[in-house]
Amino acid sequence: MNTESILKQRLICVAVIEQPDDAVPLAEALLAGGLNVMEVTFRTSAAADSIARIRKSLPAVAIGAGTLLAAEQVQRAVDAANADLARVEQVKKFRILPRPFGIDTGELTPTLKVKRRVIAEKFGHEIEAMYRE
Repeated sequence: MNTESILKQRLICVAVIEQPDDAVPLAEALLAGGLNVMEVTFRTSAAADSIARIRKSLPAVAIGAGTLLAAEQVQRAVDAANADLARVEQVKKFRILPRPFGIDTGELTPTLKVKRRVIAEKFGHEIEAMYRE
């Protein structure tokens, strides 16, 4: 699923899932109702397992992770995303930057496209550090 099809949907379910057993039935109900995009928040310990179950059972659902407040949660979200990907497609290393990219800071265009040259100039040290590890 590409960004354009996600934006066309105009509605995304943001779910707090307490029990992993509830994840697939919830996603099935959303899909039956015409919603194929959802976010599972990391407010509970069931988030990563819930995402993995939905990805495995319902590949038609585009699923993301939200409310990531700590590096450990980001790692769990990355691990959940990597679980179904070929090794070449997997995220191997990442860094949490001190601030998000922005239009006003020059890293994004007005249409929210990433300006790779600007990112490389501003965050080159962080990028290089990942390759040295």
